[in-house]
Amino acid sequence: MIWIIISSVLVFILSIWIGKKRPIKLYQITARGFFLFIIGASFTLLIMRIVNDLGFISDHLAAAILTNTYSCIGGILFGAAYDIYSLKQKAGKLEYSNKNLVTDIIPSLLAVTLLILSFARTGIFNELPITPIRVSSAISILSLGVLIITLSVVPEFKKKGIVIIDQMIEWKALTSYKWVSEETIEIEYEMNDTIKVYQTIIPTSDQVRVEKLLNGKMMEKLETEDD
Repeated sequence: MIWIIISSVLVFILSIWIGKKRPIKLYQITARGFFLFIIGASFTLLIMRIVNDLGFISDHLAAAILTNTYSCIGGILFGAAYDIYSLKQKAGKLEYSNKNLVTDIIPSLLAVTLLILSFARTGIFNELPITPIRVSSAISILSLGVLIITLSVVPEFKKKGIVIIDQMIEWKALTSYKWVSEETIEIEYEMNDTIKVYQTIIPTSDQVRVEKLLNGKMMEKLETEDD
């Protein structure tokens, strides 16, 4: 039991460091990539279950593997959440965001639900024995809730750039923008020597404000380039 706890703690700490590096960012994940990941993870768990049922690995070793796996997931998610939070802080003061009741409440409800599930997973509500595997799985659930809270569901126009989900587009990377429909604006920016576009909805009542903000940022960019 002790060695499982020690190993899971070490794995959790190392995973936080890996998560802070964010080798894979959410905006880079495609539907195909996510689908393949789910298939791979499910297949791996199935193989482990079959191997365990056949007696090739003991229940104790299987529990240790699952405990460390949950610790790894939890650590990576916590590390990513911290990095995204730091990114949003570095982006500076919020200048505009099309937030509403839905975009504010849904992430909070999901986070609270996951918080409750994480406590339930430990077994404290039904007097089940608290084990390393229960605690590590609860932490992984809780970490997902923390990550959800830190994500920018709608674009945040900040002092140093636009924060979208888990990335920041610096104002100096902005190349142009245009309205593609009555309430949809398309923002064009440069990233990794590639021109990319992002579309978002801006209410009619906020369009003048957003245009003034974008024009101001582009003017600042041109002035900086001239200097």
